[in-house]
Amino acid sequence: MNHRQTEFIFPTPLYITKFSNTEFCDDAVKVLEKFTVDDKSAETKHCWTTHDDLHLRQSFSNVVSKIKDEVKYAFDQLGVIREEEKITCMWANISDADNRHALHPHSNSFMSGVLYLEAPEQPGNIGFRDPRQGNDVISPDYEEHSIFKNRTIEVKPEKGLLIIFPSWLYHGTTAGNFSVNEKRISLSFNIMPKGRVNDFSKKGYWN
Repeated sequence: MNHRQTEFIFPTPLYITKFSNTEFCDDAVKVLEKFTVDDKSAETKHCWTTHDDLHLRQSFSNVVSKIKDEVKYAFDQLGVIREEEKITCMWANISDADNRHALHPHSNSFMSGVLYLEAPEQPGNIGFRDPRQGNDVISPDYEEHSIFKNRTIEVKPEKGLLIIFPSWLYHGTTAGNFSVNEKRISLSFNIMPKGRVNDFSKKGYWN
């Protein structure tokens, strides 16, 4: 009898956490509301973006603590040898229904993430594009539930939903369908492992 074996090679992980208690999201939104009051231009933009130093601010320390717990889990699952995980930058996007983000990666980072602090009923999805360069060359029909069928994986934002993914993975958001009184509020961040790399011909130190 012939022996058959299938290996799914070069996996691309998405680490998805849904926080059951989202009070910390409400606290972060209140802080961001104060930011928008101080910046009147926020009222005229489809997407208003903060500075990228939120992880260094005391008012976001509770959010950072919860994110770091999940980042540690993701790095442990990957088996990354490091001294610690370091958030290098963090910023918030406050978007109306018309706002969308074109597909993009995050430069100078190992892993990235997004935490949804507020999401209307039809917020517009975040999509992750298949990273295989040749996957669009030939595109046959697949059975309905085939994992090879999708060219983009979409995730619907929810309040308290956290997604951590490789920074090189192209991702973007679609427009939503919600009222002018609602906002999609997300917190994005980049992470690097801190520590010495001892692999042959790849030695280095990230601090």
